[in-house]
Amino acid sequence: MPSPEELPNPYWNHNVHYHRLVLDAVPDGCTRALDIGCGDGLLVRKLARRIPEVTGVDRSPAMIRLAREAGARTPNATFVEADFMTAADGVLPGSYDFLSAVAVLHHLDFTAAVRRMADLLAPGGRLVVIGLANNGTPLDWLISGAGLPASWILARRHRRQVRTVGPADAGSRHDVE
Repeated sequence: MPSPEELPNPYWNHNVHYHRLVLDAVPDGCTRALDIGCGDGLLVRKLARRIPEVTGVDRSPAMIRLAREAGARTPNATFVEADFMTAADGVLPGSYDFLSAVAVLHHLDFTAAVRRMADLLAPGGRLVVIGLANNGTPLDWLISGAGLPASWILARRHRRQVRTVGPADAGSRHDVE
């Protein structure tokens, strides 16, 4: 069975770019993980190749539907439509060895979100946050805009690579944040 890093990504975006970093942070002996803002579930499916029980949570019904469809053959992955900031069925406080949040915090009140994430972790659990900054000034927007050409080039290059693999192997493409 190939490692999660060896699995081809069906698409590329700035979130997928950081999946390897998240996967490398999974602690030895991890048995239960939560991915907040899981979108279409790609990272959850990768985590599920290493961790016996993985839950993805997202408040978007459309994203959870896509995640459930794409994860139908991943029996140790569960997808919950909920706002992780509130008590939600299927999101259990104090029970996760590993919690990831990729490009989520900039949508939330930082302090409240980090507190909630800490509450969801088991004692000694690991929290991995890949964050984006909100653009607040014209300079912020200029700097963010400067990265767009590189992002477009990488996404286009990846689409060409996926086409050479073939559509059955490539999966579908969904840009999620």
